[in-house]
Amino acid sequence: GVILYQDQVLEVCQALAGFSVGRAEALRRAMSRRRSHEAMDSFRDEFVAGAARKGVDPFTAERVFEKVLAFSAYGFPKSHAAAFAILTYQSTWLCHYYPAEFTAALLNNRPMGFYPLDVLLKDAERHGVHFRRPDINESSDGCSLTSPHPSIPAQVLLGLGLIDGIGSQTAKQIVMEREHAGPFLSLPDFVRRVPLPCGAVENLIEAGVFDRFHPERRMLLWQLGLFIRAQGWMDPRKAGSGSRIARNQPSLPLSVPGDDVSLQPLKPWERLLSDYRLMALSPDGHPMSMIRPALPKGALTTRQIQQIPADRMVHVTGLVVTRQRPNTAAGFLFMLVEDEFGLVNVVVSPKLYEARRAIIRGEPLVWIRGTVQCREGSLNLIAADIGSLLDTLRDIEADPSNPIGAFLKDLKRAAPEAHSWR
Repeated sequence: GVILYQDQVLEVCQALAGFSVGRAEALRRAMSRRRSHEAMDSFRDEFVAGAARKGVDPFTAERVFEKVLAFSAYGFPKSHAAAFAILTYQSTWLCHYYPAEFTAALLNNRPMGFYPLDVLLKDAERHGVHFRRPDINESSDGCSLTSPHPSIPAQVLLGLGLIDGIGSQTAKQIVMEREHAGPFLSLPDFVRRVPLPCGAVENLIEAGVFDRFHPERRMLLWQLGLFIRAQGWMDPRKAGSGSRIARNQPSLPLSVPGDDVSLQPLKPWERLLSDYRLMALSPDGHPMSMIRPALPKGALTTRQIQQIPADRMVHVTGLVVTRQRPNTAAGFLFMLVEDEFGLVNVVVSPKLYEARRAIIRGEPLVWIRGTVQCREGSLNLIAADIGSLLDTLRDIEADPSNPIGAFLKDLKRAAPEAHSWR
């Protein structure tokens, strides 16, 4: 008695209401037009009348039609379901036996899927996959696999094309130059050989692409400024071809004037935020791990929630990575919240959504007070209240002596953006 596929709607309409095949197909098409209840309702009288001619009472006919109407909100053809099932099986098999290869393929086929890139990366890390940031002498345009030793599992080497301001075409240009003339010897050597806008080179530096030449990125930015002034180098976007460094100029790994200048190294949170700003992901950590020492007592991690009995009230904090408010959910909103240990589903009632709409839709970091619910192995948090974590930590943010305060201030601008779905 349960309709599983759109194909069965055709059978119901023919058997119960005497619809022709063509008329039943028209009803099926109405189901797939943006889930239009108005289009479906136009068939109601015809369905009830046809059922009456076959001896079905109006109450039963109305009840069956309502089931068909409700089904239209989520149903799809059997062939569609079979294709999804095969794809799910294949993806699960690849994810289990070839996790590094599978993750690299996901990152290379962006934009796609329900989850932001950083969520895919963090989930893969929790399942044993290791990542390396882009490297000027090793990375390709997209993500690839590398292994430091045959006995060590493959790692995912992030691609140059992930970096903001670079893109696939420029990344391929860099790789072609490296394959043609050999590895880059230094930052000045790269600038001589690959004519890029100054801002693009700065993005490469801040993403850690040149870390092999100098571990301190501020020093590399300093070298870039000295080099382009000393050589009369100009931004290719603003200058003619005569203003660029000649492509065939000999390259020597010479020191740059000012190499002995001492600059303060980037703090871990500054590197983290640069990653999010330039690549929308970071292989170096999670914002919550840096905020954790400042959180109020009693705030649990997603790992700790796994051990909490059902129906217990808990307090959780995390980064909002997805929001979903489907039309079929009667006003409920579903949030996926992440910390450094994992993910938790949060169910928000219509009443709470209206009361905390600005926070739910706009805040990157939230605290949630809610009840643990576990059904058939699926863990959810039924939210009783939601607030802004940054507002809670405002006193710390205003304290110049607290390093977490500076991080919170910058995190407001650079936090990874959540995916919102209807």
